[in-house]
Amino acid sequence: MFITASKSDHGKLLYSADKGSSWVVAGEFPHGLNSFIVYQNKWIATAGNFKIYISEDSGKTWSEQWMQGTISMEHITDIHSITYFYNRIYICGGNELGLGFSGVSTDNGNHWIFYQTDHELKSIVFRDELNGITCGYGIIYYTEDGGLTWHSAEQPGQFWTAAHYNRGYYFASSYSGEVISSSDGKTWRTIHKGGGILNSQLQINSSSYMNET
Repeated sequence: MFITASKSDHGKLLYSADKGSSWVVAGEFPHGLNSFIVYQNKWIATAGNFKIYISEDSGKTWSEQWMQGTISMEHITDIHSITYFYNRIYICGGNELGLGFSGVSTDNGNHWIFYQTDHELKSIVFRDELNGITCGYGIIYYTEDGGLTWHSAEQPGQFWTAAHYNRGYYFASSYSGEVISSSDGKTWRTIHKGGGILNSQLQINSSSYMNET
């Protein structure tokens, strides 16, 4: 079990081997951490200021990954989310309420194909090798070519902060607690309008399922 933690000028990766009863620091970084994956025996963490850090010895040592790819300077901002599917790694990010980007790598994060957007992107998820979504400030994009190009989806214009895929459906949740779903990522329907425990005092940052029921 892992937790990424951040403060204004540094971040920590916390690791628990006993289901959360105790925690150890598995890495300390000069930027706030936003997301983390384990991919092909590598620990990969993303941070503010367009940073990716990789450990090949279970967090004992870390190195900054040099990201090679074409992207405009104004889009080089925080990496908010990282995921993988098959042999590809995907990231997305952006500046607060400003410009955004997504990226796909097929060589363990060395080289990237970036897609630049006018919207900050907070979360990215794939259902198979070609089809996925990414969401952010007032926008949801879908891809049908593995993240090389993206298209705007029909959706209510909320600040979507988290995306998930489970049992044939995408789900996106907003800053204000609204939750929507889609079978194809193109058209969406509202399944929760907010309120209750998902109220405006809480910001939804991630979503996941404990099992398949």
